[in-house]
Amino acid sequence: MALPLQIIDVTQFAHCTLIPKGTRMKISRHSPLLFTSTLLALISAHSALAAPASSDSKDPNAEKIAYSLTIDNDVYFQTDRYYTDGFQFEWKRSGGTLKGTEYDVLSALCHNLECDANNYVQTKSRIGQATYTPSNITISANQPLDHPWAGYLYYERSYDFLSKDGLQQTTLLGQVGILGHYSFADEVQKGAHKVFGSEPPRGWSNQIGNSVGLLAGIERRYAFGDVSESAGTHLRTAGYWNLTAGNVNTSAGVGFNFALGKNLPIIASNDPIHKSSLDNVGAACLVEWLQCSLFGGAEARLIAFNVFLDGNLGRNETDISKKPVVVDLTLGGRLIFSGTRSASSGPFYLQFKVTHRTQEFKSPLPVHAQSFGSLTFGVDF
Repeated sequence: MALPLQIIDVTQFAHCTLIPKGTRMKISRHSPLLFTSTLLALISAHSALAAPASSDSKDPNAEKIAYSLTIDNDVYFQTDRYYTDGFQFEWKRSGGTLKGTEYDVLSALCHNLECDANNYVQTKSRIGQATYTPSNITISANQPLDHPWAGYLYYERSYDFLSKDGLQQTTLLGQVGILGHYSFADEVQKGAHKVFGSEPPRGWSNQIGNSVGLLAGIERRYAFGDVSESAGTHLRTAGYWNLTAGNVNTSAGVGFNFALGKNLPIIASNDPIHKSSLDNVGAACLVEWLQCSLFGGAEARLIAFNVFLDGNLGRNETDISKKPVVVDLTLGGRLIFSGTRSASSGPFYLQFKVTHRTQEFKSPLPVHAQSFGSLTFGVDF
């Protein structure tokens, strides 16, 4: 499920981690240039492909598509360890109806999980990669007392369903992936470090072995507090629980989310999608062509199994002991450039989220909490 949460002061994040002596962070000098170039390229591509906005009204229940690319990295906090980087390309579909075998399977699942396949909201498909390393990436020898080297390449699909009163959302999720060398996480990290002139990672020969990863999950979210549909600024809040099971991760979590902004859905999340509507009168933030929202929250997870710390099932690949409870605190903001909406697609948006994660394992060596940033470029509904 989402990391994928209490409001915290992001200015304190810079003090949450320790920088190992001698760590070279040349990549941080180039990050603004990289992200700015990517942003400009995406805006240019979107502008070139998008037709002028249509004055005709659209059916709010018609099927709509949105896309996004999220890049995770801990370089914002001058570290290069644990969950150090990753990406996720997502395309999602909203509106329309589920049909055929897809509907039959989900209807059967919802019958037992107390959700209604007829109240389908959206489908999300994702291709992603995650990279994990020890604290010191310059050591070529195995480091059994530190976080293991690990890479994961995966495909994930999830479905969101609303209750009839619109105050409860159920998400069903399935994931399949590849762990080990064929995740290509080692090649990606080595290539990135070479391009940016930073210290090369030397210990990838010790990464967790090859295997197929499988995971299934469910999350249920409950809106509370301000559930008004009136115009203006609203503070949306929601509590939730989730369960995941598989040979990648088996855990149970509880959490809280808030979202502050205009034209937001009633149920708060860490991805505050604005309502699909061409009529955004009164939804602007400071200027007419911009919408904005602030979001965040907290999540505590009880971990039964985590392949990135425990190693593959049945193999003795690590000598560390994972902590049974891990807490994530998140805070982020989203800017939607309303003027980029076209007749064929929604507006372009830019989002940045910070995640602070408590210590995940025990070791005779120093173990740190971790902070990383997630930068998202996308086209909204």
